[in-house]
Amino acid sequence: KAIGAKTVFLCKSTLLQVVILTIISLIAAVGFTWVIFMVMPEDIPFLFDLIQIAKFSGIIAIVSIFGGLLSTYNIIQADPIQAMGRME
Repeated sequence: KAIGAKTVFLCKSTLLQVVILTIISLIAAVGFTWVIFMVMPEDIPFLFDLIQIAKFSGIIAIVSIFGGLLSTYNIIQADPIQAMGRME
């Protein structure tokens, strides 16, 4: 806002970044879990259940988006003059 960007653009950009980071993080987490599952010996009880992983990944994605929406509230409320450090 301080350099003239529109609020709508900043909100869309923030939410897009949250979605991209969430997807990358979830893919990495599931991938690392699968690698650990494949490396672990058969004696250790470990269940790699895709349904459970999908459920919890969905919950994490929803929480991430809500967190991004909280950030957009701060973007909407920000005063560009104050953000530049000028007080009038």
